[in-house]
Amino acid sequence: ELAASAWSAAGVLNTARDNFGSANHGTGTAGLCYGGHTSGPTDPEGDRDVCESYNGTAWTSVNVLTTPCTSNGGAGTQTAALSFAGRGGPPGAPTNRTDSWDGTNWTAGNALNTARALVQGSAGTQGAALAIGGQPGYLTITEEFDGTNWATSPGSMNTPRGDIAGTGSQTAAVAFGGTQPGVFIVTSTESYDGSTWTSQGGLNTARRRAAGGGTLTAGLAFGGLVPGPAATTSTETFDGSTWTAASSMGTGRYFLSGFGLTSTQSMAMGGLLTGSASNYTNLTEEYNPPVAVAKTVTTS
Repeated sequence: ELAASAWSAAGVLNTARDNFGSANHGTGTAGLCYGGHTSGPTDPEGDRDVCESYNGTAWTSVNVLTTPCTSNGGAGTQTAALSFAGRGGPPGAPTNRTDSWDGTNWTAGNALNTARALVQGSAGTQGAALAIGGQPGYLTITEEFDGTNWATSPGSMNTPRGDIAGTGSQTAAVAFGGTQPGVFIVTSTESYDGSTWTSQGGLNTARRRAAGGGTLTAGLAFGGLVPGPAATTSTETFDGSTWTAASSMGTGRYFLSGFGLTSTQSMAMGGLLTGSASNYTNLTEEYNPPVAVAKTVTTS
């Protein structure tokens, strides 16, 4: 019979950090992550320009972003990625910067219309990316990238949120979790069809600062911050309308990064293990597809 999909340990990052972007259409054998936060006594903001590539076994440091940043969004693949928005420059200030990756180098591109810190509120490819919600405040604004310019979508999210996560494509995305004014965490879920956001069934476990992988109709939500506050190992799968609890991660974390072209090609990287802003990790995990397990039937 088929055993359930499950998380397993993968090669660790070279630079432990939290709150960074990734090429969200990456796979367990071809991944890319960049930016992030590693605060310290002499560098309280701790914005990083580091970029690492994954080959299925190990992470390798590659050429850095044009500008250090944290809380940046990501889109694309290992050889054609996008980093956008985040915090950088003046301490803690949201930015509208965009960088594109050609497999070797990062190049500065045209800016977003609205500066924001996205966490994991992003989806799509390098030539068709999506920036979802974010902060400061609790944004509903959505922007679409055509490979050159950003355009504000006429469709705004129904529920304003920060610390949101998302996955999918520019015309078929899902955004979930986050925080609202006066509400620490929410279960809110919305799907996007390229022009309109539609409310869907809520998460089973409310969370913020989580990550996601997969598609609109086969999505994955994992990690995040839950009441306590505490880092959660909770994982859920999404079928386009409903969330279902799945196998838990090995290590609970929030402000993590994640990606996945499909739900069973998803990876979770880095993040914070506790409420301490310096307790970041280099641990990574991959979500494995179901495997066949032999069963013996005995009759008498």
